[in-house]
Amino acid sequence: MRGFAPAAHVVWLLLPLLAAGCGKNPFTGARTAAGRVPPPATAMAPPVGAGSSFAPGHPSKAIQDRIAALEQENQQLTTSLANSQRDASFLKEKSAALRDELKGSTDKLARLSAEKTAGDKKIQSLEASTQKTTRSFSPNNGLKRELEPIRIQGVEARMDGDVVRVELPHEKLFASGGQTISPEGRSLIDSVIAELQRTYPDHIMGVEGRTASEPGGPLGGPLGGNAKALRRSLDQASAVFEYLTSVLRIDSKQLLIVAHGANHPLFSNATLAGRRRNNRVELVIYPERYR
Repeated sequence: MRGFAPAAHVVWLLLPLLAAGCGKNPFTGARTAAGRVPPPATAMAPPVGAGSSFAPGHPSKAIQDRIAALEQENQQLTTSLANSQRDASFLKEKSAALRDELKGSTDKLARLSAEKTAGDKKIQSLEASTQKTTRSFSPNNGLKRELEPIRIQGVEARMDGDVVRVELPHEKLFASGGQTISPEGRSLIDSVIAELQRTYPDHIMGVEGRTASEPGGPLGGPLGGNAKALRRSLDQASAVFEYLTSVLRIDSKQLLIVAHGANHPLFSNATLAGRRRNNRVELVIYPERYR
């Protein structure tokens, strides 16, 4: 028992200190509540083995899959962003093109509006000019009434719109089978011109030659016949024109010459009477004055 005496002495020495409630652990120096047993120390987690999935630098498969999914999603977002930027650029260019087109349409509309305004003014000016012209020709509106004094045997006079036409038959103007004015023709022309000059002294007068086409004859062909008929009508009109200017001394400024050939016959060429009426020279009085 002698061997345990020192230990017993130590216990007896410590008991007063514990009873005094100093609250300190004699071994750790930590203060504890009186009568309480200090909690046991937290056990440390055992070290992770080298083969564990939680080892540093070796992520789990789930994390790897998540990272791959995020990378794929990021790639898709990048592609979508590039597409959106391309679409935005296209829309911007299209918007600019539409603005240019709208500006061009606006300019064109303004130009057309200006042209329409100018056209309306021109039409108004022409209408006013036409009214003035109509008023200046107002004395000729009564040409039909003024035809009454022209009564020469063997001569047909008629109104054709706003002109007066006096027919001079070929058979009464020219010698048989020729283009030379006969004495009877000169007498006829003298009588008609005297009456026209008395009634319409200052009006323009046309000398129009017309011929008849013979069914199946040389004047009835499609090309050669038409050319011959035109030449014949020109010769007839020229002969009358020369007689008016050289013999009757009518101012050439008052006259004009027209050759119709066999075109636009007034009567049917199927009969002899119709061909005779179509083969003629007409003196045409126009509303315009030459001075």
